[in-house]
Amino acid sequence: MVLQSSSRIMAELAVTAASPVVKMVVEKLASGIWKELGLERSVYTDMEKLQSKLSTIQNVLDDAEKKSITNKALQGWLKKLKDAALDADDVVDEFQTEALRRRMERYDRMTGKVRDFFSSNNPIAFRYKIGGKIREIRERFDEIAKENKDFDLMVIKFDSDSINNKSDSDRPVDRETTSLVIEPKIYGRDEDEKQVMEFLVDRDDDKNISILTMVGLGGIGKTTLAQLVYNNERIKEQFELRMWVCVGEPFDVKMVLRAMIEQLKGEQSIFSNLQTMSTFLDEKLRAKRFLLVLDDLWNLLWEKLKPLFIHAKLGSKIIVTTRVDTVASGASTIGTVSVHRLQGLQDEDCWCLFKQRAFRSEREEDNPELVEIGWEIIKKCGGLPLAAKALGSLMSSKRGKDEWLAIKNNEIWQLSEDEIGILPALKLSYDHLPSHLKRCFTYCSVFPKDHIFEMTRLIQLWMAEGLIDTSRTSQNAEDIGKQYFDNLLSRSFFQDVQMYEYINKVTCKMHDLVHDLACSITKDEALVMQGGTKSISLECRYLSIPYSSGSSIDFKTTYEAKKLRSLVLLKAGYRSNVDVDEFIFNATKTFTQLRALGLNSGGFAKLSNRTNRLKHLRYMDISRCPEITTLPTSITRLFSLQTLNLSYCRMLKEMPEGIANLCNLRHLDITACYHLACIPRGLGRLSNLETLTMFIVAQENGRTIAELQHLNSIRGSLKIKNLHHVKDPDEAMQANLRAKTRLNRLSLGWNGIHEPSSTEVEVAEGVFERLQPHHNLENLEIYSYIGTRLPNWMSFSFPNLVELTMGDLKRCEHLPLGRWPSLKSLRLYSMHAMRRIGEEFYGDGGGITFPSLEDLTLVDMPSLEKWHAESCPCLTKLEIISCPKLVVQPCIPCPVEIFQIISSNEMLLSAGSLAKLSKLRSLQIFRCGISSSSSGWWDGLQCLTALKKLLIRECDELTCLPEDIMYLPSLQTLDLVRNRNLRSLEGGGRKQQQPTPLFTTLQSLYIEGAGMLTSLPEWVGGLTSLRHLRIKDCPNLAMLPDNLQHLTTLQELRISNLPQLAMLPEGLRHLTALRQLNLSNLPQLKMLPDGLQHLTALQLLIIEDCPQLVRRCKRETGEDWHKIAHIQKIIIRQEEENREEMNERRTFAAKFLDRFGFARCTGHS
Repeated sequence: MVLQSSSRIMAELAVTAASPVVKMVVEKLASGIWKELGLERSVYTDMEKLQSKLSTIQNVLDDAEKKSITNKALQGWLKKLKDAALDADDVVDEFQTEALRRRMERYDRMTGKVRDFFSSNNPIAFRYKIGGKIREIRERFDEIAKENKDFDLMVIKFDSDSINNKSDSDRPVDRETTSLVIEPKIYGRDEDEKQVMEFLVDRDDDKNISILTMVGLGGIGKTTLAQLVYNNERIKEQFELRMWVCVGEPFDVKMVLRAMIEQLKGEQSIFSNLQTMSTFLDEKLRAKRFLLVLDDLWNLLWEKLKPLFIHAKLGSKIIVTTRVDTVASGASTIGTVSVHRLQGLQDEDCWCLFKQRAFRSEREEDNPELVEIGWEIIKKCGGLPLAAKALGSLMSSKRGKDEWLAIKNNEIWQLSEDEIGILPALKLSYDHLPSHLKRCFTYCSVFPKDHIFEMTRLIQLWMAEGLIDTSRTSQNAEDIGKQYFDNLLSRSFFQDVQMYEYINKVTCKMHDLVHDLACSITKDEALVMQGGTKSISLECRYLSIPYSSGSSIDFKTTYEAKKLRSLVLLKAGYRSNVDVDEFIFNATKTFTQLRALGLNSGGFAKLSNRTNRLKHLRYMDISRCPEITTLPTSITRLFSLQTLNLSYCRMLKEMPEGIANLCNLRHLDITACYHLACIPRGLGRLSNLETLTMFIVAQENGRTIAELQHLNSIRGSLKIKNLHHVKDPDEAMQANLRAKTRLNRLSLGWNGIHEPSSTEVEVAEGVFERLQPHHNLENLEIYSYIGTRLPNWMSFSFPNLVELTMGDLKRCEHLPLGRWPSLKSLRLYSMHAMRRIGEEFYGDGGGITFPSLEDLTLVDMPSLEKWHAESCPCLTKLEIISCPKLVVQPCIPCPVEIFQIISSNEMLLSAGSLAKLSKLRSLQIFRCGISSSSSGWWDGLQCLTALKKLLIRECDELTCLPEDIMYLPSLQTLDLVRNRNLRSLEGGGRKQQQPTPLFTTLQSLYIEGAGMLTSLPEWVGGLTSLRHLRIKDCPNLAMLPDNLQHLTTLQELRISNLPQLAMLPEGLRHLTALRQLNLSNLPQLKMLPDGLQHLTALQLLIIEDCPQLVRRCKRETGEDWHKIAHIQKIIIRQEEENREEMNERRTFAAKFLDRFGFARCTGHS
């Protein structure tokens, strides 16, 4: 029974896969564009016959979808049909491409050039060639149609009624789409969450590392539960480091390490060597308690990860989600393992998920019959949240009892309990997708599991494949594509949506089971090529190639797939050992049917000059290819091109002049092309342009700002550079920025290097006044403006503005700012003439100007004297850098949680300024003239009751530690760095008689570069919560206090560059929690204390540049060896060894940088 059901499901999937492809070709033929080409009568006849034949086949497929199909032979017939339909689409697309080329040639000044008779552009040669292809396709469909009689499929008359009376699945997407929201509630997992939280917070804090393995069926909710606890506020407080790695299959240890590093560093990892990555992580993970989630782990490869966790900080935890029970067994070699088996939801919880989507805003009580049927449907979900959500989304579009009964009684559910019914549930949702959404969904199978889809990019790929139908609407393809995306999202085909509002970016993932469904439909048509792929089906149309450092991909294998329509390289690493340049050259020669070519981060230096052979190409992504400097002129003959993504091609210097000939170009992304000197002439002719991220103004004809006049469809971001080239303010009006209503990020830049004349200043002010954007703007950046006043329109209301940045406006004295109620971030840089920020912030009517402002940054404002802070009642982050005269009135806003002050007026740290900062969590003080004796400056510290982190750096007037710091009730981290005149940590003597314990919550103390410090105070021994103590570069510190023995919670002790230190206190033997001891550059240290041998928790000992210790700690024979022999990992290095290692590293670094072309880019940012 199971096999029979599976066979039927596969056959039905084949039907639903073939149907939308045939429909697409029928619609293209119906457009009649081929009639423009003056073809011979016989070709016209073949085209009409083909159109009729495909229309009939479409109705056969409609009939097939209604039947219960178990015949395996039918699957083969449907596959033939779909392959033929895709080949037919290629031929029909040739008609469209040729028609477009001829239209363009009418405007081409080179039309009179004599053609090569055998050129593909020769009309006679084209008619001869295309006629043969049409005849071949028609005959192929004739043969396929003859086979229909074997399957007893009814052919329905193809008339106007069957066109107009469409089924639910053929209705267009609603204009009003659902918004992208996070799940409002997680049902049925309260007990699971409680148990996982207990494991993470309350258990095994004294263990090296503990592992929780969540085991359960795909779609059961393992990842959701892991995400729920991962983002819990208690977890954020418990773990200093959190990392989430989606592992997937196949397991790639470098990918895992790289993902961990990138989350720790907050930037892309450039490490390529496994040893380098492991060393970096080992250092980080031993220093701070961490939580690591390994999501979707399949293989028993713990041994490859084990070295990372040997020295993990106590209390660190790992969560693993997996479908495979045996994955947990191998983890016992790393730490304590607990298994949490995730069961299916109760029917009541499934019902909550189901009804939330099925009834939406309606009440259950209003639909008692549907509720009863719905409860029956819920039982078929097998407790799987994914199935409940998918079915609920499906039922939301069905209001009749018969429709609900049809779903309830659908035979697709007849599977054994072992299979539970996931695929049938998803298949059922797929069946009820409109035809246009079916192909959009299945197209996603070209990407690997766990791929992060970027919505904008995905829509552009759909457009390239012709999957977005604009024939029956006035909406543009991008907006319709957004509706498609939202519709698939609302039906749970996408998940894990992330919204990055400031950069207008939406990403999502596809659940593994949903991805399996897509792959079961496309089969050989789409392939994610792996290292073990030996061959590719001739019928493969969509191909992605994930590759990284060390990839064993044989790119030559891809040349077998000559019918490719989409080719996407997915680079996981920073460099690969494959010859991408050769591959790109051969790809342009082989894959002439390509619609989409994605070469993001491809690592190649140039494109082939044969690019124009890809005449069907609609999408080309060559972003993040730093070695590209120019593009071939052949790219200007890709008349069908819609998307050209060149973002982050940092060394790109020029683009071909003929770019303006690409009449179908809709997206030109040149973000971060820093070396691009100018833009091609005549971009204003590209009336369809939706994306233009940068425009470089010049004075030559075709490059002036007037080119922007009619580009009013531009959306997203636009950066206009070199506005100093606009010599006439009236010319700036032609930019017509107010008409660009969909532009939400605007950057306006001048060249403020030279000293401008009064005339240049007047022109700049006039130009700026005429560059008023639409009030829909969300982000505005102004830099290097040479005027003295800002435009009047900045006093108007911009209700949607959330971020404003102004930099290098050296002559502006005032900010005539209006009411911007949504502004969250304000950054002001190098505004040298500005003296006050105050009254002008209040606009015309007074009151609070920035009710939503959360982040304020003031940098390099030497004349700024006052800031009236009442205008920012919601401020949570404040950065003040190089503002030596600034005073805040009346005080810093009380909601501020993060405050950084660098090279600025120390009065900002007075009691008056700090008085209300009861929520401040982090205070960083750099290069300020603070001292310990001046009254008033430190009195405000007693108000900082929530302060957790305090950093004081390079404050040369600081001689002793202000005593108020010692009584901060929440302080966990204290860093005193390079305060070279710091003599004492005793607290200045102002409150020495106070009996209150000092630093009761301090967990980390770091002292570096205190050149005058001769001793540590007694209170250091009373830090009962201290876990990390690091002392570095204190040349006059000759001894450590004996009472360090009381630091029973200390886990890490690092002592380096103390040339006077001759001995360690014997009391170290009582540091029973110590796990890591680093001793570096201690030339006078003669021996290790005897008590070291009693530190059984000590796992890592590092001794560097301690010549006497190196001799005494020699393995087996040294006098002190018996004191350290029990330690699991010991690293002892002499200065000569370090020098050798550094030379090796420099050699590696030089090779690494040269390999990536950085050596050739010296001096460029």
